[in-house]
Amino acid sequence: MTKGTEIERIKADDLRCNDLEKNQAVGWRDIVAIVIAQFQILMPIMVVAALVMGLLLFIIMKVWMQN
Repeated sequence: MTKGTEIERIKADDLRCNDLEKNQAVGWRDIVAIVIAQFQILMPIMVVAALVMGLLLFIIMKVWMQN
């Protein structure tokens, strides 16, 4: 097979996305990407929740100490 036909075959395979059709399994890299994405979504929510709980605890303690 000549170099030109090999390049054309590779381009044709890329256009048909044969690699995606062959590899349908979920690998460890996919799992790591999902875990990182979950932390990127949930971390700001958890930080805000911690700040709100801290503020509420501060208010409750302030009222309790005054009584």
